[in-house]
Amino acid sequence: MIVVSNTSPIVALDYLGRLDILKPLFGQVLIPAAVRQELRSRELPPSILVREVVGDPAGGMLQGLDRGESEAIALAIESEAHLILLDDFAARQRADRLGLSKLGIVGLLVRAKRERLIEAIGPEIERLMGLPFHLSPGVVKNALREAGE
Repeated sequence: MIVVSNTSPIVALDYLGRLDILKPLFGQVLIPAAVRQELRSRELPPSILVREVVGDPAGGMLQGLDRGESEAIALAIESEAHLILLDDFAARQRADRLGLSKLGIVGLLVRAKRERLIEAIGPEIERLMGLPFHLSPGVVKNALREAGE
């Protein structure tokens, strides 16, 4: 399975101390150079690999997004990724228009619970509120329901 990530899911998982769930969920995760730059000197597990974006596979549809988001979407298209990890609303809309399957941090936590990699998502979601991270009450409610909490 080819999975590409934007910056925010990695930052959130690192904040939660849960970067370790990526490897059992997906094996390797690809990130573009712009995402690596946004992550600065943050130490990443060996399962997160940096890949250069070769061209503009979205044909200019990524204007208005930040560099990390646009490169992540472009890399997902170029690599024919099965899934892209991103949270930003505008980037998610663009990914939808381009036919990409997407998952955000809350969906990652639900998937990790289903795979028994974490015990509960409620405490993790509460901890995410320590970041400048907006989660709508509806998203949280649906995720808790999906996770059986």
